Amino acid sequence: DPTTGVKVFTSPLVRIFVLFLIVLIMIMYVASSIAGASMQLTNVVVAFSMLGIILLCAAFVGSVGWGNVKGTVSAMPVVQKFFKLRQSDYVKAMFIVVFSPLLPFVLVLSAVNQMTRKCLDITKTLTSEDRHLILTLFFHNALKNMRQWRWSSVLRKAVTLGFVYFVIVVGIGKITQLFLAWLNITLSESGLSIWSISGIVFVVGIILFLIPAVPGVPIYLCCGVTLVAAGEPHFGSFAYAVLWATFVGYVCKLAGCTVQQKLIGEGMGRSVRVRTACYVNSDPIKAFRLVCSDKGLMSFQLCVLLVGGPDWPVSVMAGILRQPILKMLLGTTPILVPIATTVVAGGCLLKANEAPMWATLAGVFSTCAALMFSGASIGFAIVLERVTTNRKVELDAIPNDEQVAKLERMQEKKQQIMDEVTEWRVVPFLFKMIIILGVIFMWCATMVFALSGDESFYEVNLTTDYRKPPLNGDMTNIIIRPLGLIGCALEALALLCYMLFSFYASTQAKSKLRMVDLDALPP
Repeated sequence: DPTTGVKVFTSPLVRIFVLFLIVLIMIMYVASSIAGASMQLTNVVVAFSMLGIILLCAAFVGSVGWGNVKGTVSAMPVVQKFFKLRQSDYVKAMFIVVFSPLLPFVLVLSAVNQMTRKCLDITKTLTSEDRHLILTLFFHNALKNMRQWRWSSVLRKAVTLGFVYFVIVVGIGKITQLFLAWLNITLSESGLSIWSISGIVFVVGIILFLIPAVPGVPIYLCCGVTLVAAGEPHFGSFAYAVLWATFVGYVCKLAGCTVQQKLIGEGMGRSVRVRTACYVNSDPIKAFRLVCSDKGLMSFQLCVLLVGGPDWPVSVMAGILRQPILKMLLGTTPILVPIATTVVAGGCLLKANEAPMWATLAGVFSTCAALMFSGASIGFAIVLERVTTNRKVELDAIPNDEQVAKLERMQEKKQQIMDEVTEWRVVPFLFKMIIILGVIFMWCATMVFALSGDESFYEVNLTTDYRKPPLNGDMTNIIIRPLGLIGCALEALALLCYMLFSFYASTQAKSKLRMVDLDALPP
């Protein structure tokens, strides 16, 4: 492209690459659709497809050339923003959590590589500056850069990320499912009418929507399992029961959005600290405000943001920004399609024991729902990216919240103090060891749950009867001994180390704040 300087590939090789990539993705899609019939077969096919995608990408890069691919990818606005984000302490913490165990092996390989270059003339020619290095120049510069990290902040955030993973895997993935399984069994044996059961599911759904960490999908599945089970005898038809369950799930979603926006969002929005914590002066939030304020009751971008964004944060943010509730509810309307798909999946899951066909249909509709929600989430990110890039002038024209800007300046000055008192070289050895142990404990716990999840917790879904083995009526039996208990204990130890280090940091910061005039600090 002569205008951008980016090379655009239009050769048949690119089309072949895209074709095979689509085929492999479709194979994974089909594998997911038969998950209810044969999970072992699904795992084999998915693993084969993932390996095929990796090899295909490697072959494509080898054929086209890494330099050309790197140049094309680097020119993308999203990638450029990611390179800016890589300086974030959270990104560095993610690196520590994921790659720290591999770092010693990588450094050993780098040292061997450098020694080989020094001894053999057929390898890369070293400059006089590179020859005295123990590691290759790349890893030498990487380690030099890592020494400049704010290690106190990075390590604390590493523990935070590990805890977030624990909440998502255990809190949402296990506890929420276990509660909804108990609710399903209780209501199915209660003898209540379909209307009473629908009212209870509606109220429970609203309560779950008020919990920030709980997404909407388990609630829609609960409607599909519980209400279809109660509705099929009442209506005399599986289809009518699915329609009723879809209606209840949809109304529950709209009611949840209303409560989140009007009661939580608008109430919390009166607090300057809350608005500051939500970054209302940042470009992404301004982009959300700009799309919400576009003319018309419904627009494609608004629907993508409201449907694709996380349930609780999006609705609460709409309330903080004082957006009209009717427009927000109309923009949420397209979520009816994935809700209906999820409800059908739940209904089929309920009948999975009746015939293999229902298990297969449950897998198909579950995959379709997952694709819809995943596509909407990707669309959410793309819309925000395009609005912040293409409508920059309009974003800059939106005035900042002066109260928030003032508090942000004050918080930045307090953060300066916190950075000074937690600078790695001034932190006592004891507290260095405490936070390092916290990261080690958190990493071990994360690996236990990530790599041995099936050996840490029993699998639970909405049709699980908690009164039968392996739970035997005791909810705590979901933890498999001893591995599950070890993981939870490591999680608790990591949080204890985190709290001890945070107590030290806050105490030191408060002591220094008493001696410093924040107004005298430079902005």
